[in-house]
Amino acid sequence: MPLGAAASRAVGQINNNPFEFWITHDDAGYNQLMEDVQEFIDAPGDANVPVQAVFTPAMFDGLLEEMAAVGWAESLPELRAMWEDDYKVRPPNAHPTDCHGRPWEPREPRQAVRL
Repeated sequence: MPLGAAASRAVGQINNNPFEFWITHDDAGYNQLMEDVQEFIDAPGDANVPVQAVFTPAMFDGLLEEMAAVGWAESLPELRAMWEDDYKVRPPNAHPTDCHGRPWEPREPRQAVRL
């Protein structure tokens, strides 16, 4: 492979979120989609609804049933408490803590990278 012919990115964890990392592309439709998604995340307006309006209590109960079926029953009471006390009433863009319980602080918006 010629020098400089490869590109890489951080691979510390699996990430299936196409909106977290994006590039500037020659396709104007792609660029517009990504800009529109970012604008929605930054200012959702009336679409900023509680999580339970999108992921319903019935869906949550179904998830717990699936988790119990694969042997994760031990964690379910704690998970239910977190759902009831915090997650279900959050607006989707509210992050008072990160996944480790630390205060969440927003990052500066990422710049698109041209490859």
